[in-house]
Amino acid sequence: MALTGFGVWSLVAQQISRQLLNTIFLWVFNKWLPKLEFSIKSFKELFGFGWKLLVSGLLNTIWNEIYLVVIGKVYSTSTLGQYTRAKQFTDIFSSNLTGVVQRVSYPVLSSIQDEQDRLKQAYKKVIKTTMFMSFVLTLGLAAIAKPMVLVLIGEKWLPSVEFLQIICFSAMLYPLHAINLNLLQVKGRSDLFLILEILKKTIAIAPILLGIFVGINAMLWCSVFISFLSLYLNAYYSGRDLNYGIIEQIKDIFPSFLIAFFMAAIVWPISFINISPFILLPTQIVIGFVVIFAIGEKTKLNEYIELKEIIISTINKILKWKISE
Repeated sequence: MALTGFGVWSLVAQQISRQLLNTIFLWVFNKWLPKLEFSIKSFKELFGFGWKLLVSGLLNTIWNEIYLVVIGKVYSTSTLGQYTRAKQFTDIFSSNLTGVVQRVSYPVLSSIQDEQDRLKQAYKKVIKTTMFMSFVLTLGLAAIAKPMVLVLIGEKWLPSVEFLQIICFSAMLYPLHAINLNLLQVKGRSDLFLILEILKKTIAIAPILLGIFVGINAMLWCSVFISFLSLYLNAYYSGRDLNYGIIEQIKDIFPSFLIAFFMAAIVWPISFINISPFILLPTQIVIGFVVIFAIGEKTKLNEYIELKEIIISTINKILKWKISE
């Protein structure tokens, strides 16, 4: 539709067809269809828990859109476009990884919610493995931002590079936010979930004011600070029941951060070499992969080993499936 001149209506069609296909596939693979049945008892149980999550989700969505409104009103449409494009790139990794973590960790943690020791160990494992991926992907994305933008969307989008790199420092923590909040849901504390959301959004007024009165970069850097502050709030309330607070969480994820930061520190300066971005980008990606592989093999970090085994197992399954065909 986009290629044949439908313009922005192509985006409308994309969203509608995506949700329609998603619904059809869910029905096909789950072998379930809705029926004309209603249970008042079930409604009361689910609504009592779910309405607070609904309000929290609406607050979060509205707040995210406020950033776009502020940038669009205070600055030019061009600046809004640059910011939106930068946000889209970071969402490829951070939002998708966060969504996967939420969907997978919730049922797993729920199944062992009454076993405190086992729940804590599972919680730690999910956090350490997920944050290793998040740090590597987001900091790696920040390191290759310039040649990536040049290769994928062109020189006119270069102003988005700086926005993208700043946003990555907030986005790298999104999965950790999600896991901490998932534990509140596992414990049935949707009331606390909502209170935290209101508190965090109140604090997040600060970057919006900076965006209006100071500048967009100040707004984005303040958002990074708010992300760290929000993490403290999430971890404090979700971790206290398990005796797994923010300090212990930081200790668990710090080795992964160091490895990812070291990799990014090696890859980023390569961006300034004056060669074609079509050569530069794959070079940076390969070097980044080699650095992570070398450090992971040397340190034998548990998170790295686990991810490596998952990747190898997945590749073997695909190869077996291809051979059996």
